[in-house]
Amino acid sequence: MSETEKTSKISQGVISFLKENLLNLFIGTFIALAIFYFLERKEIEPRYSISGTELLAEQLENNNNLKLFWDGKEIQNIRSIEIAIWNAGKQIIKKDDISETKPIRIIIPPGLDVLYADFIKTSRPNELTFSTSHQVSDDNIHYIKIEIVGDEAIEENDGGIVKVLFTGESDERFSVSGRIFGSKDGFRELAWFVSKESRDFVLILYVMAFGSIYIAYLAFRFLYPKYKSQPNSFKKYLMALGILLIIGTLLWGSVASFAIMKEIPMKKPPWLP
Repeated sequence: MSETEKTSKISQGVISFLKENLLNLFIGTFIALAIFYFLERKEIEPRYSISGTELLAEQLENNNNLKLFWDGKEIQNIRSIEIAIWNAGKQIIKKDDISETKPIRIIIPPGLDVLYADFIKTSRPNELTFSTSHQVSDDNIHYIKIEIVGDEAIEENDGGIVKVLFTGESDERFSVSGRIFGSKDGFRELAWFVSKESRDFVLILYVMAFGSIYIAYLAFRFLYPKYKSQPNSFKKYLMALGILLIIGTLLWGSVASFAIMKEIPMKKPPWLP
């Protein structure tokens, strides 16, 4: 068999394989990604998410007719944020699972004074409640301590939303920390809940990956008559390039999708906005 016949046979084999198994490759990649994601999941997964800051009131410069006071103290502005805290894992978080020396707490950035902080919503309003209190650590870090009231526990997708009113200016952000036994990573922040748009973007990534492969396949079919007339070395180059394009596109779509899904709850708790 001549070199030309060998190259032609290999090319036809590659085309036949892609034609018959392209969809299987796509489905297999998706399944592998899903399995990897769920195997990676930990049983205890404390999560939190912070909304954007809303300016409620501000004292204007060079205007002595308007002054802002809170509890008898003059302030320059009042801002508001909401912080969602919940258990994204399947294993419940009991009171005994929370460290006494490192409790669940909202860290207040330097330069800000918290005027009010309390839960405005919980996953089980008549059963699961939390208390909040302003504390100062030994190293002068201000924080809001969060404790479970009664003998309740934080079950899967359980949690609540804390509304925080504050004043002042700071370049730093609020954050949530705390030692939960069984969770080495502790609290991890996720994007505020724009999950529908984020999941739509994941779908777009996969459509782009699949579409790129299909367009490459159609282009190869269209250019195949010209491809056959090329030297063998050029044919091998095009073949290798096509295979790399397919593998690279699938990997790109999978890795990008996995990275996004890591930051977005796969199952949005129903009590969240």
